[in-house]
Amino acid sequence: MRISAWYRYDGGYINLVNPPVGQTSTVSQIPNQAGQITIGNANYAQTKLVRIAMLWQPVDNWKVTPSYFYQDRYENNVQDYWPLLSNGSSNQFVNANPTQRPVPDTFYIGAFKIEGDLGATTLISNTSVYHRNEMTGYDGTLYNLGFYQTQPTAATAAQGATAVFAASPVSTATCASGYTFPNACFPLLDANGLHLPPGAANYRAPASVANTQQNLTQEIRLQSADTHAPLIWTTGIFYAQNRQTYLEQIYDPMLNNLTEALFSQPYQSLFGGIAYDPHFPNDSYFLQVSFGAVITQACNPRPVRVAHVLSGCYCRRRMVYLTI
Repeated sequence: MRISAWYRYDGGYINLVNPPVGQTSTVSQIPNQAGQITIGNANYAQTKLVRIAMLWQPVDNWKVTPSYFYQDRYENNVQDYWPLLSNGSSNQFVNANPTQRPVPDTFYIGAFKIEGDLGATTLISNTSVYHRNEMTGYDGTLYNLGFYQTQPTAATAAQGATAVFAASPVSTATCASGYTFPNACFPLLDANGLHLPPGAANYRAPASVANTQQNLTQEIRLQSADTHAPLIWTTGIFYAQNRQTYLEQIYDPMLNNLTEALFSQPYQSLFGGIAYDPHFPNDSYFLQVSFGAVITQACNPRPVRVAHVLSGCYCRRRMVYLTI
């Protein structure tokens, strides 16, 4: 039996800071302002793995080799940084995304090999299972704010397009740090940062992307044992079953806070009284029958609901072939 373990730590170099707010935030101030850095070197990563293998030989001409490999990798934050707020020549890199996005990633491989010496031939069987779970994502806060403030152009308005937030914000609304726009708090997001009204100053909408993979393979091979024979041959059967899933979601539990602060109205009044879709109770308010569609992916016989904030695909393939 052989057991090995391995650990690695990769130091981070990108500081996570509070997003800039108000018109007075400047590029030079952000990396050094006291209290601005929320997590120093936030993009550090650590990896742990273990491998176990053993050989069992019940008789001289038969060998059994089971093995197991496991890896756990955790990245504390995505490897994104804002060039606007960073200074590469001084090795200062800053990420001002409002939400931290850890990336846990684990997988294991279990394998089982049987090898038999039949004299003139050798019989080999290989079985393996692979399973992986990864959770990554992006900053849904920036994505949502950019979407909510979207206004139609003259050309798209002529075609019937309307603003996402069609109502005018409360005229007396004042954004963070006293940053007031001609149209109250719009835009909610621009090059100067976030501009959120009191009551929604801490608005956050984290976005996740879940990836899973499960593979099963089986090979049975019969081959000639004499490597010096005039004819060397191999025949066998190989089977594989692979399953991959992908689910992207934006969690938006504070939308009601945002619409109350901007319009003094609950989100149901703005979007026709729609509630959460019961199939996705933790997802965005926009994942609704009125805004989404049910489609059938080519790789999936079952329907997948997709909308502007969610997309997913479930793929399953089987392959069997014979080689002689």
